[in-house]
Amino acid sequence: MKGIYICVVLIAISLFANAEVTIDARGYDWQKYTVQEKEQLIGMVYHQLGIDNVQYPLQETLGALNTYYMIALKKAKQEPEKYDADFFLKEKCSKLIEDIIKKAKEGTGQDIGQKLSPNGKQIVFIREIRISPITSFTGWVPGDYDEVWTMDAYGRNKRCIITNNYSPNQDMDNYLGSFDNLHWSPDGQYIYFLCQNSASNAILYRANRDGANIKRLSHGHGISGVVGGSPEDEYYGYILVDMKKYSENQPNRWVSVLLTSDGKEITEIKDVEAFWKEHKKI
Repeated sequence: MKGIYICVVLIAISLFANAEVTIDARGYDWQKYTVQEKEQLIGMVYHQLGIDNVQYPLQETLGALNTYYMIALKKAKQEPEKYDADFFLKEKCSKLIEDIIKKAKEGTGQDIGQKLSPNGKQIVFIREIRISPITSFTGWVPGDYDEVWTMDAYGRNKRCIITNNYSPNQDMDNYLGSFDNLHWSPDGQYIYFLCQNSASNAILYRANRDGANIKRLSHGHGISGVVGGSPEDEYYGYILVDMKKYSENQPNRWVSVLLTSDGKEITEIKDVEAFWKEHKKI
């Protein structure tokens, strides 16, 4: 009897391990699939939708869906009153894959975040080449494939000045991509911007107006503004950045920090509204 029981168990395990991949698979199934089975599922959806796997590589879609579940389930664990894990796991993978391809198509060539230079002659902007498929759920995330461009004030002479270096094996400490928060220096010689290098943090960079000499300044999650106005202002050209402060002795906290144009931390600004009433914001 014991031998029969073991045989039945082994047969059941074998059948489960070789369960057929179906186009109706859901998040629960995706979590159990091997890499090969995930690729098989994506291939089935591609075939059904007529998607070119050269233009939209299976590996990129697989990585995007893995990232979606990773962030979604993390949010559900951290904020169970707001996010339900079952909601994500019950959804059909085929629908998510279709959404991934749709966003990849929609993302091509969109221009966002335009900023006019202080002298009014040049505009810097972000060109979205391909939007990360999980951007709508998580906000601004690594994997948005975009570039920084400039043009004159009449919309002519467009050119790319900073390219994206994202890859599946990217060293995120040296990441250029998922650009946001473009700002000019008051003299128009520098451009400041953020690159999202994780789901909860970003890197502040500075580059020459032509995109050369890119310099990492600090971490941060938003640029409140750059101090303009008169060069006689003691903070002229300084940057006010929102960032998370990490400490071993106290909980992490969000603060607004004033930095020099080279990224040197000057002071925390407690009352941001009062600060911008006293100093001109550009």
